[in-house]
Amino acid sequence: MESVSETAVGPAESSSLDPRTRKYRQAAVVYFGYGAFYLSRIVAMGVRSDWNLHGYPRVAAWVLIPIGFLITVGFPFFIWRQVRWFTMALAIVVFIRAIYLFAQPNTGFFLGPFLVTAVAAWMLARAAWDL
Repeated sequence: MESVSETAVGPAESSSLDPRTRKYRQAAVVYFGYGAFYLSRIVAMGVRSDWNLHGYPRVAAWVLIPIGFLITVGFPFFIWRQVRWFTMALAIVVFIRAIYLFAQPNTGFFLGPFLVTAVAAWMLARAAWDL
């Protein structure tokens, strides 16, 4: 059975990578999944509410969704490239988000986002601080 790192980079290339590089690559893949999860939830909420997200006009959705897409695709690039300060800062922000979701379970969809956010925070911290 293949590990997550072998799936992300291929079995032959995975064995030649040092453990720290594998951690960064795993964190990049997990962060991409985290971003895709949140982006899909925002789009689903937008469709359900006729794009009236929390009282904001429709234009806000059409601006924020492409920005979310750029973040979902762009941030994993910097993680993959092992930009340590960026990965550290992102780990802290995602960890704060996980705490918020845990402390405020009335945000609408609690367990799924909390678990996804907690796993993403752990993977980012694991890569940034070489845990």
